[in-house]
Amino acid sequence: EDAGIDGVWYLELSLTPNSFCRNVTPPTLDRFWAVVRAAVHEAMERFQVEVRVVVTAVRVNAGPFSAEASEMVARDAVHQKAEHGVVVGFGLAGPEDAEFPPDPYKKCFEIAAKGNLIVCPHAGEYVNNDSAGLFDEKEELYTSYVLRCLDMGANRLGHGVVVCSNKSMMDKIINANVCLEVCPTSNVCLSLVPSYAKHPLPWMVRYDVPCALATDDPLLFNMENASGLLKEYHVCRDMMAMTDDELAQLARCSFIHSGASQELKQRALNHIDAWLSSEGSVRC
Repeated sequence: EDAGIDGVWYLELSLTPNSFCRNVTPPTLDRFWAVVRAAVHEAMERFQVEVRVVVTAVRVNAGPFSAEASEMVARDAVHQKAEHGVVVGFGLAGPEDAEFPPDPYKKCFEIAAKGNLIVCPHAGEYVNNDSAGLFDEKEELYTSYVLRCLDMGANRLGHGVVVCSNKSMMDKIINANVCLEVCPTSNVCLSLVPSYAKHPLPWMVRYDVPCALATDDPLLFNMENASGLLKEYHVCRDMMAMTDDELAQLARCSFIHSGASQELKQRALNHIDAWLSSEGSVRC
């Protein structure tokens, strides 16, 4: 409902089925997906928001979140796409530290890619704020995880902002046509950057890195509502001084790199171009 109020046409939600089903006996995903499909249908009927799901594994590699268990979830995600069309991607979340590299989930990515899902792991949620631009160990680790995810076939990266201080890395992202899902409010709230004014998003967009706005967890980061996306656009304009052309580019990337239908993508791109060509209060 909040997304509809914000003017959102298309929404991808990250869901972790093994979190919802780990205490179910027997462990079945059937009931989980029945509820999800009903909610997706209701969102379109009541709020005219097309909702799709990114199934997300958690890289702790233990218990219900082990790489082996996540392979089953990846196969189920492919099945849900083929049978019902509700799933469009497979992601990987969780802590980015030396204990939890993405490598054990390579098979999950292969299953997802073979099933025509967008591969969109979280990687590179770090910004080196050293004024001298000195390379630090944490930046090195997070950069290595971005490279590993690229090598494993990632189409998008959740966050990915670690690349902002390395032109070679940005060139790799551009050449691979990988879109970064950038979450400015989350980055500021978690002190990855000291302020919106210091956020690297404008610089990355001007360098032609494909970027789309995302909200990470809008309720956790005290946004006005459970969508939060409209606020991110206001932040980009008001706090980061991004131009309308740059905002339009963010919006374009959000559709081009999404799992939306080609018809919806083209309609949205036409609408963005029409907005950009309008003047005055019509554009606000």
